[in-house]
Amino acid sequence: GGGLQNAQTTLSAGYNARKAILLLTDGMANTNPTIANVQAGLGDTHVCSVGFGTPGTLDGPKLRDLSERQGGIYVSGPDALELRKFFVDCF
Repeated sequence: GGGLQNAQTTLSAGYNARKAILLLTDGMANTNPTIANVQAGLGDTHVCSVGFGTPGTLDGPKLRDLSERQGGIYVSGPDALELRKFFVDCF
């Protein structure tokens, strides 16, 4: 959540009306603020998420929900080719 909050603050200081965040995370809430706490403040910022971790250490549903609500896409554990495709599809 803190990373999203910092990214949104940085983007808000810019002049480009189109804003996007690439989030690389496990999605686990281990410090405040959490993703749920900052999601409302993202406005129309596009968010694409890459989930890193194993199924037991990754909150994929949370990241998928965040990305879809913000007009982006989510992928977890991508190999090099999947990651290239993800960047093309997302941005």
